[in-house]
Amino acid sequence: MPFLNRQRYNTDTGRNRPRPERGVTINIIQQTSVSKNRHTANEDALIITDHFIAVIDGVTSKLPIRYHGKTTGQIAMELITQQIQQLPADTTIHQFINAINNEFITYSHSILHHSSDHNQPFQAVAAIYSDYYRQIWLIGDCQLQIDGQYYANPKKSDTILSDIRSFILTMRDWQMDPIHSSDPLPAGEDPGRDFILPWIQQACMFANRDIPEYGYAVLNGQPIPDRLLRIFQLDEQQHEIILASDGYPRIHSTLEQTEAFLQAQLQHDPMCYKHYRSTKGMTAQSDSFDDRTYIRFHI
Repeated sequence: MPFLNRQRYNTDTGRNRPRPERGVTINIIQQTSVSKNRHTANEDALIITDHFIAVIDGVTSKLPIRYHGKTTGQIAMELITQQIQQLPADTTIHQFINAINNEFITYSHSILHHSSDHNQPFQAVAAIYSDYYRQIWLIGDCQLQIDGQYYANPKKSDTILSDIRSFILTMRDWQMDPIHSSDPLPAGEDPGRDFILPWIQQACMFANRDIPEYGYAVLNGQPIPDRLLRIFQLDEQQHEIILASDGYPRIHSTLEQTEAFLQAQLQHDPMCYKHYRSTKGMTAQSDSFDDRTYIRFHI
């Protein structure tokens, strides 16, 4: 096996031992980060430092909330970006989570002390490569590829709700005009999305809960159970790694192939309920169904 895939992480087992010192070992091959809508801010981020490579996906708020003109997903992404840029090389995954949670809590208190808004407005998921530990950390539903082997981390609740949305929109096809029913709808006119949205909001009760099948990891100010974290320990051989947000239906071995797959999806099923099922699709104002970020590199 070229690497080990560890679901749990225990700082008492010696797994935090750094790799032997060496020269520069990272070669960036391809990278991109694109907003789903050219008129709105990107809630994704791609961060490259001397010690970390990270794809951050700020979770879009299910409520129309903005602070200082920014969405909660954009603020979460920016707070994480600032933290990663100043973290020391030997930061462990638990120290990373604690640093982000503390930042979220501090910022929340600074802007919500006079507000009745919900307690955890900022949420994000991430795929992070730590060069010091030669590890990849998957926190939430980002995706990655190691030497051609693909890994994803979907939420069970999203899979179920995507199927329900697909069912509703397929019924609409037969009740209306099947020829044009796949065209992107104007913003707010997705009956499938409208139906599942309350369930998406209620499914947040499973965030960072060690509940079989439905528990999921997200950076939101709460501790994350070890069982929900995915850690990929790489050996000392050379590896090609791809990290990406879930704005791509599926990542492939090159950026060109990944983009081509996405564009084919958007052309044939822009509402994302047939071949690739999602909790949301394109709108008339968007260029894709979600923000997307991709980086391919060698170590």
